[in-house]
Amino acid sequence: MDRVESLARRAIELTDVNAIASDGWYLLARKEHYNDELSKANDYYLKADQARGGDDRGYIPAKFGAAQIKVLMQDFDGAKFRLEKLSQQTKSVEAQTLLGTLYAEDVFTAQTAKSKEDKSNELKKAITLLESVRIAWQDSNKKVTPDPSVLLNLARLYETDHPDKSLKCLEQVEQMELDEIPEDDHPQDLEDETALRAALREFLPPQLLNNMGCFQYQSEKYSQARELFQTALNACVKVGEKDQSIDTDALVTTISYNLARTYEAEGMLDEARRVYEGLLDRHSDYTDAITRLAYIALRQSPTEEGPKAVQKLYQAEPANLEVRSLYGWYLSKAKKRTANIAEDQEQRHYKHTLQHYDKHDRYSLTGMGNIWLAIAREMRRDTEQDKDKRRKMYEKAVEFFDKALQLDPRNAYAAQGIAIALVEDKKDFATAVQIFTKVRETMKDASVFINLGHAYCEIKQYSRAIENVRTCINGLG
Repeated sequence: MDRVESLARRAIELTDVNAIASDGWYLLARKEHYNDELSKANDYYLKADQARGGDDRGYIPAKFGAAQIKVLMQDFDGAKFRLEKLSQQTKSVEAQTLLGTLYAEDVFTAQTAKSKEDKSNELKKAITLLESVRIAWQDSNKKVTPDPSVLLNLARLYETDHPDKSLKCLEQVEQMELDEIPEDDHPQDLEDETALRAALREFLPPQLLNNMGCFQYQSEKYSQARELFQTALNACVKVGEKDQSIDTDALVTTISYNLARTYEAEGMLDEARRVYEGLLDRHSDYTDAITRLAYIALRQSPTEEGPKAVQKLYQAEPANLEVRSLYGWYLSKAKKRTANIAEDQEQRHYKHTLQHYDKHDRYSLTGMGNIWLAIAREMRRDTEQDKDKRRKMYEKAVEFFDKALQLDPRNAYAAQGIAIALVEDKKDFATAVQIFTKVRETMKDASVFINLGHAYCEIKQYSRAIENVRTCINGLG
């Protein structure tokens, strides 16, 4: 390193050619960059750039180096400013990658902090930049090596609005990882392509397989999800064998839980129960597993073992919101029906949750809306006074649904509740159809199609009404 500095400085001192001086300053900058001398590195990168004209001309590698230093100095706005200018001058893949990553980090930071600040502009910029990089990989003239981190960032950016695109990104990372597996690790006795791929998958990062499994689960492709989770567990074993210092317990726990949830979704309740019980053998205080076992008990024994399991869980974890949600769901099935809102057990439970545990609990808010909606539906409407009381009950239901939607705009159950209230109270079928149609995109439930069928029937669109009812009868397509 000392030799580099002496030669670079000598070149700068003796030359009268700007390009050579620029190269000298650039070498000095790289040396200080490597040694984490950020202030010096920044100064030298700027001198290297200025020696070649700076501003709209200058030296591209030096400009990019200066932007990297800004990132290391936590001056992200300064880095973005430099990279934006650099991107206008040249379609540098490296600059686009770094700039796209910085915008992506803005989005991820806001998501982690659960900030309400609008980051849609940053999201759009990040996706545009990183997709441009992805396209550049396909240009053989540019000779750009594909970077898995670009795809992983895109997968996170697409996760909420386009889960199908997220999965495609992860599958591309999977192929990259498979291509990197040495031939020596390939099983010699497998000729079938599918079997070979399944065996090689066990050499991949279990986190990648788990994430792919989660997207398959969300798409209701349960057999594919199950296969990925099982392979991810095998991959955890291989990781542990390769490096015994790595603690894979947290990964195994998460993946096992996901596998059990998949078994549940497939109706394989005994298999799911065995996995949950295995988790509790290792972590006896794993409340999520205990909660799922209580739910399975309710499914398999709704009048005996199920209620006992739920009551026991609720007494042990009264402050756990997931447990309180399950207990509320149990009350909705087991409670004695009443027209008096104050006497409704489920209502009292949700009210207690909102008053004493979390006033923003979305499950309780949606549940409250459903209770007020159900009671309003059964109220008398003989006199104007009766009708007024009924209307106020519907308005109260809508208030709860609206609050739930403010906290989570994707709450399909709350949105459907508002649509039902519009139909039953206001006879506003046209608006209700619009809401039901949006709900149908995210919630595959028979009630959505039945409600749409009734609403279309009321506005005399009979063919659409028949189509939705038929979809429901045929098992949601």
